[in-house]
Amino acid sequence: MSSMPDIFISTADARELDRVLSDQLDRDEASDSALELSTKLFDAQVVGSRALPHGTVRLHSTVTYEEVPAGTRRRVTLVPPRAADAGAGRISILSPVGRALLGNALGSVVEIPLPTGRQQRARVLEVSPPLHDELVEATEA
Repeated sequence: MSSMPDIFISTADARELDRVLSDQLDRDEASDSALELSTKLFDAQVVGSRALPHGTVRLHSTVTYEEVPAGTRRRVTLVPPRAADAGAGRISILSPVGRALLGNALGSVVEIPLPTGRQQRARVLEVSPPLHDELVEATEA
């Protein structure tokens, strides 16, 4: 029997993600992506920013991951849908990659669902915290 890895979400991220999901529902855009993110939030351990394990992928984190086994490396920043710009490396938290990475830690291997129905495995190689991390921690204190 395999167990799911622990997923950690900061309280500040949980609030912001709740707003993203509420916006989706307000516009009657309750997509499968929004429902999957909602389930992930429900299953996550929500903790203060200071209690997050080192290297946890958060909203506004910049993440370098490697596709397994291909070895292709990608660097992305997870953002709310309104700030997404794939050309600039900012991907929506509602995207398959964004949902898969969120809450996982450095070294984790995640499964990313592809439009073809297959799964792409990716290993988290590097996580840079959000630039506004100090401000977030101050609001949680």
